[in-house]
Amino acid sequence: MSTPQNQVFLGTTQTNVITVNTPGPQGPTGPLGNPGPTGPASGPTGPTGPTGASQAPVYSNTLVATLPSGDSDNFSPFGYVPGVTDFLILMPTDDTSTLLGLAAGGVPNGFSLVMFNGTPSIDMKIESSASSTPANQLVCAENSTALLEGYAKVILVYLTGVGWTT
Repeated sequence: MSTPQNQVFLGTTQTNVITVNTPGPQGPTGPLGNPGPTGPASGPTGPTGPTGASQAPVYSNTLVATLPSGDSDNFSPFGYVPGVTDFLILMPTDDTSTLLGLAAGGVPNGFSLVMFNGTPSIDMKIESSASSTPANQLVCAENSTALLEGYAKVILVYLTGVGWTT
């Protein structure tokens, strides 16, 4: 005889009883089918993501050079590559060392170069000058002369049609 939990009564008397059994455990699943093909290589791409944060330039092409006494026009020390050298450590010979122009052939518009006075106690001058080739000219504020004291730096930015600006 079945228990009351498994009984379903169809009538008003106990003679019309159907016993309902609980289901047994589930059997194993069948094998998986073959995977479908991947999409075409030339399919649509998703949208372009937002622009990343801008970062400061990495000055990694450094050159150390001696700046001779007196005026240096169209200066291009050995190893200097215009548009590639981006950190120039100058060692002025004496207090008369003056930079009037820096070679700029092939330098792209907006290129920046850090110029550093590598001596602790000898000042050097950076002077606006029309004597250099126009592309190589240095342009200081108000066409003045800038004094770069020992261990000081200045960032030069090249502007096409203007020259190196301080």
